[in-house]
Amino acid sequence: MENSRLHNWLFGLTTLAMAGLALMPMSQAVLATVVFGVLGLLWLFEKRFEGAHNKKNLLGFGLVVLWLGWGMISAFESPQYAISIPYMLNLTALSLAGLVIGFRMKVEDRRKVVLLAGLVLSITVAYSLWRFAELNKAASPPFFQDTNFLSAAAVLLLPFLTAFAWKERKRWTGWMAFGMMILMVVAIVIFRSRAAWLSLIAAALVVPVFVFPSKKWKIAWISAILIIAAGYFTFRMTRPSGAATTIDPIGQLKSIGELNHDFSNRERLMRWECAWRMALKKPLFGEGPGRYPLIFKDYLKGPEEVNQISYWFGWRFGAHSDSLTTLAEMGFLGFFAFVGVLIFTGFHATAQVFRTRMGFSGATAALLGLLTWVVHGCFNDLLSSSFLVVWGFWMIGSVWKSRFVPNECKASD
Repeated sequence: MENSRLHNWLFGLTTLAMAGLALMPMSQAVLATVVFGVLGLLWLFEKRFEGAHNKKNLLGFGLVVLWLGWGMISAFESPQYAISIPYMLNLTALSLAGLVIGFRMKVEDRRKVVLLAGLVLSITVAYSLWRFAELNKAASPPFFQDTNFLSAAAVLLLPFLTAFAWKERKRWTGWMAFGMMILMVVAIVIFRSRAAWLSLIAAALVVPVFVFPSKKWKIAWISAILIIAAGYFTFRMTRPSGAATTIDPIGQLKSIGELNHDFSNRERLMRWECAWRMALKKPLFGEGPGRYPLIFKDYLKGPEEVNQISYWFGWRFGAHSDSLTTLAEMGFLGFFAFVGVLIFTGFHATAQVFRTRMGFSGATAALLGLLTWVVHGCFNDLLSSSFLVVWGFWMIGSVWKSRFVPNECKASD
């Protein structure tokens, strides 16, 4: 079916907007809210694509609506609704727009979005690398909160860029994508974001599943990964190293799972504990969307726990976990709705992987990118970044669509 003039115009504007988020200052979040709120509505009413109204996706859409709707109710119940309501409006516009765009956009169009976004994000990465020696983790503002968030964006795009580079390996676009891949990998190593490394390792370990010919091999591989991961982290938590970890890459990798000497890990656990305390105190509506960074210090018990939070830098951001921040700010219903969206999407992704031998295509890249987003979101506040919200839900929408469009996984993307 030939694209309409409206679709071509809408796709071009969306491509620019999604890529432009990589260079949009955080202070301009209201602009992102307006732009993607309008784009989401326009895509919603553009009815030229297959699979848009499949009833099997109603549960997923219902969970998203429940999560965002309950969040809005929590915002009105918040002691600081002037903070919570704008926060929820931003989150609602970005997440729904990303979801609808991912669900509506044709698979062959995604490559163009990824290439432009990779190019624009590379500018931010290069800028942050230039400043990193002087500013360290604070090298990426004003575009991202810190290099941890920028690393999450780089890891998210890596599977897409890899698929693009392989598909276009005999053309200049493929070499350009390959160059951006190298830049992203170098940045991820230098920025020392352990959550980004962990999410990239998780994606790399899952890659063989997409090429194994039989379900038995896929199940065996996934089972082995889960058993080894559980054993490793159990060992690291019960038998911590005898010396403080270093900041070199090997030392940082060893620090994952270290609780005794690694201050950052202990701080993260303290923030998770505060989120749980908030939920127990206000289980229905939570403390209000966007309020965790403002009030979590009130849930610290005594000087010893206060000292678990790093000076200046640690008093910002959320619980260092998207789901636990949601639990603290929106209560248990909001938490279960958000986690339900991830479980629903994970079910679809797993069914998609076991249904066909996908190889390494654009559809595979969407699944791997989404995996990095979910894993990294367990250890950082990705929902506070406009770029990561739009792109995360864009991939969720892509997965939902691929699950019910027969040729989606086999498209030569």
